[in-house]
Amino acid sequence: MDKMRQRLLLLPVFLIGMTVQAQQFRQEFGNPRKPFVETVAVPNHPDSYYRLGQQALLTVTAREGGVPVSGTTIYYKAGPEMLLPEAPDSTTFADGQAVLPMGTMTEPGFLACQYEWRSKDGKVHKDLVKVAYEPEAIRTYTEMPADFRQFWQQAVADARKVDLEPEYTDIPDATNDQFVTRLVRLHVGKDKWIRGYLTMPLTSPSGSGFPVVLCPPGAGSQKIYPSDYFPAHGCIYLKIEIHDNDQLLSDEAYNAMRQKKCNGYVGRGMASRDTYYYKDVYVGCVRALDFLCSLPQWDGMNAIVIGGSQGGALTIVTAALHEKVTACAPFYPALCDLTAFLHHRAGGWPKFFTQWSNDSKITVAADQAVEMLRYFDVVNFARLLKVPTFMSWGYNDDTCSPTSVWAAWNEIKAPKDLDITPSSGHWRFPTSQEKCWEWMQRQLKSKRGDPAFFNSAEALRIGDQLLLYQRDTGGWPKNIDMTAALTPAGCDSVRLQKSRRDDSTIDNDATTTQMHYLARLYRHTREQRYRHAFHKAMQFILSGQYPNGGWPQFWPENRGYQAHITYNDDAMVHVLSLLRDVAERKAPYDGDLVDDSTRQVAATAFHRGIDCILATQIVVDGQPTVWCQQHDRTTLLPTGARSYELPSFCTQESAAIVRLLMQIPHPDERIVRSVRGAMKWLDDHKITGCRLERYDADGRTDLRLVADPEAKPLWARYYDLEKGEPFFCDRDGVPKRSLEEIGYERRNGYAWYNRQPNALYDRYRTWMATMLLCL
Repeated sequence: MDKMRQRLLLLPVFLIGMTVQAQQFRQEFGNPRKPFVETVAVPNHPDSYYRLGQQALLTVTAREGGVPVSGTTIYYKAGPEMLLPEAPDSTTFADGQAVLPMGTMTEPGFLACQYEWRSKDGKVHKDLVKVAYEPEAIRTYTEMPADFRQFWQQAVADARKVDLEPEYTDIPDATNDQFVTRLVRLHVGKDKWIRGYLTMPLTSPSGSGFPVVLCPPGAGSQKIYPSDYFPAHGCIYLKIEIHDNDQLLSDEAYNAMRQKKCNGYVGRGMASRDTYYYKDVYVGCVRALDFLCSLPQWDGMNAIVIGGSQGGALTIVTAALHEKVTACAPFYPALCDLTAFLHHRAGGWPKFFTQWSNDSKITVAADQAVEMLRYFDVVNFARLLKVPTFMSWGYNDDTCSPTSVWAAWNEIKAPKDLDITPSSGHWRFPTSQEKCWEWMQRQLKSKRGDPAFFNSAEALRIGDQLLLYQRDTGGWPKNIDMTAALTPAGCDSVRLQKSRRDDSTIDNDATTTQMHYLARLYRHTREQRYRHAFHKAMQFILSGQYPNGGWPQFWPENRGYQAHITYNDDAMVHVLSLLRDVAERKAPYDGDLVDDSTRQVAATAFHRGIDCILATQIVVDGQPTVWCQQHDRTTLLPTGARSYELPSFCTQESAAIVRLLMQIPHPDERIVRSVRGAMKWLDDHKITGCRLERYDADGRTDLRLVADPEAKPLWARYYDLEKGEPFFCDRDGVPKRSLEEIGYERRNGYAWYNRQPNALYDRYRTWMATMLLCL
């Protein structure tokens, strides 16, 4: 055996030995909590903003093991971004600091400083820092062609002559009891197809459908993956891939295919505006949104586009071309100010006219490319935007230059909000995404919340369909979009189900949601059929209450855990809230919707329900704590439901119960004691310094708990009844102590943590102050 072969055979043993030694070292000496070498670079204007003519200095602070670096050389290049000099300058660290002169600018734009230094262990430490010079005055070099609008209007009209022909593939790994995910392939033009992951929530709390969110992809041709971020917030979400690449291929086969099929796509067909690759892409994004707006589950009102980099560019393009877009949120958009490098200023990706990479190559004469690219430069689409726009980017981005992004931003005349994080590069901080979602929520419109809507033909259509879905029991089934228009055959199918007695439920907002809608509809139309349907539903609700005050999940026929008193998913809280509002004549349950005797019965049922809540509260050492998801209808003790829903302390449902109890005017001593006990238990069992994180694990999205000192408290869904410790459970019914110990399907298919109790604290402090004043 030759020496090389011996070395190869010994390598795995060596690596195993190294791994064991590393583990032993960590156990013996502990894990470092900070990097040995720390480097921080700060401009002399902390906000990285300068006026023309002001001198920019960059102070680099470096420590090795906490000791300031001294005498070490640091090399740097400073100049206009992306146009740095070839030869570096240098200086040395003194007492841990090195001051690098960046210079100044006489025209609006960005200065950049690229530096590197070598620590004693031989490692190179480097970074890129940029500062802004009056960026709000940056203007694009791209002019809009006279026929720009007409060209794109015709392109969209031509594409819309082609049927979308959606092809669906179920994705079980990304489907659970809250969302359904399917891979869809769409025919978006004569010779153009795209694919995407479509994820839809199963139920709409308002019964009025969902907003749609389209997410175009970043540059390249990598695989895309499903996400439940927006579906978890009540939106239909489509993440698309623009090259019609088969997303279900093995990674090896996919990489071989995409390299052959997609390499150099940004330069294809540059001979004319009609042959350029991006023409079908831009129009394809419009057609993808057409598809979303054709879904019967769409709320008919809200259509949002969001994406980053190339996806940010396509976000602006789609919002400019599609008449149904209501808001857009591009992050660090590419394809902006594409001819800037010809004017010795940083332009946007793909950095045409630089020859820096294959993406930047121009395959036709420069003047021909300049003329053609005017039809594809995102600054011209930014000029067309009419919808509210949220944009976010950083200054240290060397892919999509901040100069080019500002050039597009400054052309937007629509209402706009920006979030700038100077230290970020071609990525975003989680806080930027959170700000974006908060902004998106403010843009959402609720047509079906508008009183005028209830006088419309659509409102009556939905109301009549609710009557069709209503069972002879008076209740409704769950997990059905009852707003989607039914065909005659669909109506016949629903009628055949009306006599069922085993699917009427209060789970997942069923029955109470329909009752609320019918009450509003009757209030505006005075149509007696809606009042009669509401009466029938009231009788169903009242008939389900047990003598002890609780409600099952299903009735009049149920099986197994469905007969338990159910707090799961706030089912009983929703019933009690409705009964309270009926008894107190709160809109929309006022007027002659029900008579006084029914209101009295509703009030009695409400108080019996509160008595049940107090009787089922788990008591430990004489102190009231919280509640389980289900309680036995006879013993009132905590009990289980599905195999992974074991008897336990349940925080999510308990938060809703506490909120309901605090809404009761003039609470007696029992209620005060109950609320105080529950709040103490929740506070004692909160989890701090951690947050849930979605991450990519071998090509699929997974979930884990990670340390984060800034995170708000969270709570496990379940705590065991013996020790009050969090647990997690697979379908085998065996509790585990960590989320990682259960299988992928349940780990990602159930809400194991929640933050609902956070919303109780301010309310509780006010409530307790009121209670003290009453003593």
